[in-house]
Amino acid sequence: MSIGIVTRYSRHEAAFAAIRVAEWALRSGRELSLFSITDRRVSLDPRWDQHVIPYGQRLFTDWLDGRDQIMWTTVPHPEQVYYVKQCRKKAVMLVLWHELYLEDRESLAMMDQVICPTQACFALLYGWGLRNLAMVPWDVGYPFFRKPPDHLVRRPRLFLPLWDGNARRTEMTAIDLVGRAPLRDDRAEATIAYNSSTIRSAGVRKMKEFRKWFGDRIRLVKGVHPLDRLQLYQEHDLTIWPSHWESLCLTGLTSIAMGTPVMGFNFRPTNEILSETNGIPVRCPNERTNDLGLPRVIPNYELMDDLLHQAIQDPDYIRQLQGTVLDGAEDRRHAFEQRLSNVFI
Repeated sequence: MSIGIVTRYSRHEAAFAAIRVAEWALRSGRELSLFSITDRRVSLDPRWDQHVIPYGQRLFTDWLDGRDQIMWTTVPHPEQVYYVKQCRKKAVMLVLWHELYLEDRESLAMMDQVICPTQACFALLYGWGLRNLAMVPWDVGYPFFRKPPDHLVRRPRLFLPLWDGNARRTEMTAIDLVGRAPLRDDRAEATIAYNSSTIRSAGVRKMKEFRKWFGDRIRLVKGVHPLDRLQLYQEHDLTIWPSHWESLCLTGLTSIAMGTPVMGFNFRPTNEILSETNGIPVRCPNERTNDLGLPRVIPNYELMDDLLHQAIQDPDYIRQLQGTVLDGAEDRRHAFEQRLSNVFI
C-alpha cells in the first residue's frame, strides 16, 4: 500500500505534520511519497527536505499514479478531491483547524476521512455536520527524555520559545513576563529563543534590553534549527508557552517529551494535554471564537506571572513536576499510532 502526502512545505506546522505521518508510515511498512504545493520550503529535517517533490518539478496528476491513499495537511480545492476519488484513491485530510475557512467545508465533506488531532477539533467539525471524522490524538514522535531523579533545580531555568508560529500566537507581554523574572527573583535564569523572520523588531529590542540589564541570566538564542531545539527544551526546568490559539500543541508536546514541564494557558485544545502532573495550567476565564467557532483565549498574564513567581520560589515543586511530566505520554503515543493505523488500513 502506498500513501501520498500533500503538504505546504513552506509552513512549519503543516510540514511537521506531514513528516510525522510519513515517519509512522515508513515504520509500519508502507510505501510513501511527499508532494509540496509550493516550491518554497522550510529546512525542517535534512532527512526529508530533499525527498519532498516540490510544485513545478512534477505534475500532481502524474505524481498521483501509484498512490493508493492521499492525505493533505492543507485543505485542497474540491475539484482536486473529486479528481482523486475519481481515480479510486482514498482521500484523507489532517486538519490544522486554525487554517480553516468557511469555503473549506465542501472539501472536508468530500473526504473519505478527516483526521482530527484534538477532541476540540473533532467536536467542532462534528458540529458542522461532518460524520467522516477520525479522532487521532496528536503526538510529536520524539524519543522520551526523563531528567535524572537527583536533578537539582538550584536556579530555575525558564524557556520561552518564540520561533515559527509561536510568535504570532502570543504577545509582547510574554517577553516582559519572562524577561523580568530574574528581577523578581535573583535565582531565576531565562532563555528566549526566536527567529528574526517571525518576531517584530520591537520585540527583539525589548529582549536585548533585558539581556543588557541582567547579563548572563538572560540568554537570547536566534535561528535554532528544528533538529537542535530538543536540547534547549532538555536544558531548562520550565517551558513558558503563552499561546493564544493552537492546532497541534507542538510546543507543549515537545517540551513534555523532553522531560520539561510546561506553563501555559488552559483552553481548548491545550487543556487536552496540560495537567497538574506535567505542568502548570493557567486558568483563563474568557475565551472568544471566530466566525467558524474556533477558540482563541483571552490571556490571563497576571495569573501567569503570579504562578511563575510561586514556581521559581519553590524549586522542589518544579523538580516534582519533572518527575511526573511523562505520565500518560506513552499512552498518548500508543493511541496516536493505533488510531492512525485505523485510518490507513
